[in-house]
Amino acid sequence: MKIAEIKLRENWNLRQNAHEKIDTLAKSIKEIGLQNPIVINDKNQLVSGHRRLFACASLGMKEIDCLIMTFESELKERLAHIDENFERGSLNKKDQEKALAERKEIYAKLYPLSKRGGKNTPDSFEKNTAKLTNKSETAIRNDIARVNDVTKEVREAYENDQLTQTQVDALTKLPKEKQNDVLKKVRGASVAETNMLVQDELNKEKKGFKETQFINKLVKQLHLTNVQMKELITNQYYKIIDDDTFDSFAKELNETFRVIDEISSLVNEMVEDMGESIEYNDIDSSEQERLLNEFNEDKIIEV
Repeated sequence: MKIAEIKLRENWNLRQNAHEKIDTLAKSIKEIGLQNPIVINDKNQLVSGHRRLFACASLGMKEIDCLIMTFESELKERLAHIDENFERGSLNKKDQEKALAERKEIYAKLYPLSKRGGKNTPDSFEKNTAKLTNKSETAIRNDIARVNDVTKEVREAYENDQLTQTQVDALTKLPKEKQNDVLKKVRGASVAETNMLVQDELNKEKKGFKETQFINKLVKQLHLTNVQMKELITNQYYKIIDDDTFDSFAKELNETFRVIDEISSLVNEMVEDMGESIEYNDIDSSEQERLLNEFNEDKIIEV
């Protein structure tokens, strides 16, 4: 196949700067020839073999050996390209991580049943990829996390060698909205310092969670207090002898409900200040009103 007739696609190559540092490969091809042909599709588009193509072109070669393959879809073509790079071991560590993240996305689209597991279904992504790469399933998940579970800024710092792999692994423990703030502090820091900064941030999150739990318990207790008040009223005989006795009781009852409402409002303000939202059963003000109306109308609650 004439090299000039082979079509390159933008962002198809998995390697960064694949056209650079090909002198050693070019020297090998010049001495012993091209050992593995490149792969193209039926549209003359390059599928795999960018560096081999560039090396041959740098030697002034006009033609190159190639395999012409037909694929059912562009997704399967892309998967074949990724897998060929892993089989050849031609990707560096960071390029491998990005390739694995992309492979996971493609695999899920091509084999959606693989997520279910069981008999007569494709292998899970992790199991299938472990066979291809000789990596453990845990290592595969960690590699993908360094792509999918970090912000763009963290990934760029890692690719520019401003962060180590261990530092990035620590940052993946944080939600993305917290990572960039911590990133400013960990540039140039040691792994131990990074772990401490991440743990401090996690402790803050944990403290906020505990405060929310406390408020939840408080609100539930308020609701329980209200329920107990209703039970006290409705499960006992209250016979009001005269208007003065009734007025005193109704006043005390109103004051009790007022205090409960004030505490509930205070709790809601605390929740808003914390930026949290909690779910609880509101005190049933309509039920309170009904009870008071019964007192006003009959001056007695019958069980």
